[in-house]
Amino acid sequence: MQPKRLLLVDAYGLIYRAFHAIPPLTNSRGQLTNAAFGFTSILLRAIADAHPERAIVAFDAPGATHRHERFPAYKAQRPSMPDELRSQVPLVRDLVAALGLPLLEAPGYEADDVIGTIAEQARREGWEVLIVSGDLDMLQLVGPNVSLLHTAKGGADAMVTYDPAKIFERYGLTPEQIVDFKSLKGDSSDNIPGVPGVGEKTAAKLIAAFGSLTALYERLDEVEPVRIRELLRANRDAAFAGQGLMTIDRDAPLQLPDDGGVIGRYDRDLALALLRELEFRALIGRLPPLEGEDREAAAQAIATATAGAALRGTKERVAPATVAPRATGGDELQLGFNFNSVSEGNSAAGRAAPTAAVAPSSTGEAEVALSAQIEALKRGGLPAAGALHLNSVSEAEQRFSTLASSGALALGGHGVDRRGPRGPIALAVADERGALLVAEDPNVVHRLLTLIAGSGRELVGLGIKDLFGALIAIGADEAPHLVDDVALGTWIGNVTLRNPGLVEVAASRLGADLPEGLTPVQVATLSALVALASRAGISGELRTAGTERLYREIELPLVEVLARMEAAGIAVDSAALAQLGDAFRLEIARLEAAAEKSVGHAVALGSPKQLGELLFGELGLSRGKKTKTGAWSTDASVLEEIQGEHPLVGIALEWRTVSKLQSTYVEALPKLVEADGRIHTTFQQAIAATGRLSSVEPNLQNIPIRSELGRKIRHAFIAEKGNRLVAADYSQIELRILAHVTRDPHLIEAFAAGEDIHRATASRVLGKPQEEVNDDERAMAKMVNFGIAYGMGDFGLATRAGISREAAKVFIAGYFERYPGIKHYIDTIKEEARANGAVTTQLGRRRPIPELRAANPALRAAGERAAINHPIQGTAADIIKIAMIRLTPRLAAAGLKSRLILQVHDELLLEAPESEVAQLIPLLIETMEGALALDVPLTVEAKTGLRWDEMQRWSGRA
Repeated sequence: MQPKRLLLVDAYGLIYRAFHAIPPLTNSRGQLTNAAFGFTSILLRAIADAHPERAIVAFDAPGATHRHERFPAYKAQRPSMPDELRSQVPLVRDLVAALGLPLLEAPGYEADDVIGTIAEQARREGWEVLIVSGDLDMLQLVGPNVSLLHTAKGGADAMVTYDPAKIFERYGLTPEQIVDFKSLKGDSSDNIPGVPGVGEKTAAKLIAAFGSLTALYERLDEVEPVRIRELLRANRDAAFAGQGLMTIDRDAPLQLPDDGGVIGRYDRDLALALLRELEFRALIGRLPPLEGEDREAAAQAIATATAGAALRGTKERVAPATVAPRATGGDELQLGFNFNSVSEGNSAAGRAAPTAAVAPSSTGEAEVALSAQIEALKRGGLPAAGALHLNSVSEAEQRFSTLASSGALALGGHGVDRRGPRGPIALAVADERGALLVAEDPNVVHRLLTLIAGSGRELVGLGIKDLFGALIAIGADEAPHLVDDVALGTWIGNVTLRNPGLVEVAASRLGADLPEGLTPVQVATLSALVALASRAGISGELRTAGTERLYREIELPLVEVLARMEAAGIAVDSAALAQLGDAFRLEIARLEAAAEKSVGHAVALGSPKQLGELLFGELGLSRGKKTKTGAWSTDASVLEEIQGEHPLVGIALEWRTVSKLQSTYVEALPKLVEADGRIHTTFQQAIAATGRLSSVEPNLQNIPIRSELGRKIRHAFIAEKGNRLVAADYSQIELRILAHVTRDPHLIEAFAAGEDIHRATASRVLGKPQEEVNDDERAMAKMVNFGIAYGMGDFGLATRAGISREAAKVFIAGYFERYPGIKHYIDTIKEEARANGAVTTQLGRRRPIPELRAANPALRAAGERAAINHPIQGTAADIIKIAMIRLTPRLAAAGLKSRLILQVHDELLLEAPESEVAQLIPLLIETMEGALALDVPLTVEAKTGLRWDEMQRWSGRA
């Protein structure tokens, strides 16, 4: 016997999805109804398809929930409900009531918890439960006799059914693993951090491989690659932060109604009257039959009632949504719902929504899904127009001339960058009227780029740096002026959205949930359209927040600078790279032999489990810690504590360092050398909340500076024949910024006098003349000077300096006594951060710090350290960016061929003809030291050489 079927409906989840998926439909009274129409359409579709015996609709109760009590920043990033949507919630409640369905909510709980609780009770009573929601967090509720109908793709009421097999097919996970998976990857919409750098695919692989988040951290040393392992290690608290918040309660204080919500047990005349009042004519024929009535009889009864209403003067014009046909050839491409009066008001007023135009899709489902998103984008003011697919160079030339002759051009691309085509590509260009051109053929794309480069037009884009690289690669002497990059603007407005792309910008700026599997043409076209639709809103928000100057004077101009640096690359010595591989293999072999010699037998240094058993079992070293699985922990922090107890500990730590460098650089670098004999790294501008740049493929910023192995890696980076490398490095920039922001007179005086700042600090704290300060005392002062900007306490100093915690506490107390301005700054900035929930740099770079309100003491402490450090490190990032922006035109004005090729932390690296070095370096130093006026002087030291590791301090001679 088949179990009875219960439908549980997530009201707000569907209301929001409908509101953003359907254009702003209004009835003849001017009442906005798109969300109510979409919700009802989904609900009726689910009832018709699933044939449930009963249905219940769950709402969020007003007010805060138990999750807000545990984590006040929960969902803090979400904008408040738009008034246009709020006005439709009562309509939805009326529609649900008219269908005879119960509305359930529980104070202090979300609709998810209501559904989780009722689903569990119903399952135990033998019901088959179908949950209807657009929220994939519901996947954790799936199990025997519980499925999710997810409203994600294919228009307002298309659904995908998730059972355990479907979840495994998509994620490789079980429903029980969903919470850990989501906690690990985070959820920006709920303000749940997750581990930065761990996306959906990586999170799924890790949870699938280790079984759970707890097991993952217990066996952390087994995680590969090393980069992911270190990200996990550094963000443990963030990884677990979402577990409690994402877990849906199944024991909320409410009960499954005994008999409410029986399908067909409703007043049809009341439901018909409400649908007619709202002018939802297209939904009338989809009302379910009454209890005991077959579909044919129901249809006849509805037709009779409708005819009677028409005789009483009510016009019944039902015109369901239709999909516009796909055009062929190179003419206008159609992709969109033709919302031809799904609401009578639109029809009567002649306001049928115009068909959105973008490129053709590969499947009908994608076409319908994308069309709904385009209509949602139009809510942000997007003009509707045709997209012309360019099939030839001549057509590109002809059509480009038809674009508006003034205003900015919006660009969007897929696979279009400085390197040329390596797979499917697409380029779209739109004017401010919304007229669109799109090309896929490489020759047509190239011609379109040359037309753009020569147009002198201002450009708008979304993550446009790659397209700038393409413009540079085709020989554009001067790239067009960039006036907006909505991805950068989105990141500056919300730095928790790291490196936002099309999907994130469309969601955060326009509320559009783009479907998966977009084609290159769709990505390019949507990127241009999203840029057009969202630029005005971003500018207004940044202006209000006081960050528009940062956006327009630093981040936007930096895009072209970085694109040119990526295009330049840095030359490498391939022979040196080959020798480097041999050297590292020999070093690893030496360490493995030393490990064997230290214990008298072979040692598996790459196996954390075997190493732990050897160190703490066989050798019996002290202070061993076991994980929850019972294995010995060999985490770096554990090994560093016992490094002096046995030679094997130091060998193991060194082996790990060498192995990591070998995999990250020695093995990877030869594969990254391009045909020009140079390595072209990719700079990431919108990653770090402080504004610091990072680089990938390869990451040239993490090559160790002081270690011998790091120097060997740098040895392979060279200047081309006839050129020299020139490096300029800010001296103690963060300490100088610390002096500036704290206004501490003693620190300012020491810098102004050009003193050895660390020796001066030790002298003041210890109360002895500088000439009597020994090297150990200076080293401790240096640790405090640099550590204080990162919130280092007595425990950190004791660990790093190898002294007792009490001695460290005494030194830090003396430090604050001698430098009261620093203590005042730390106390003040923490208070400001708690009051405002954020801190800012000198130039207004804002960083939210929700961790300060966390219940977890470790998270709060991390938040305090971020509050202290952000104004310092963020200002340092702003300073070097200003220098980079100013340097480029100054080099050109001086007629120099020298060019920026790398930025690493506080250092700029240039390649210059030997004949220009003497002229370049004074210009470089002057530009960097004058980037931003502080209370203390910025000082820059320059070096030059033929190899990166052989740079000599410049003494006025090349």
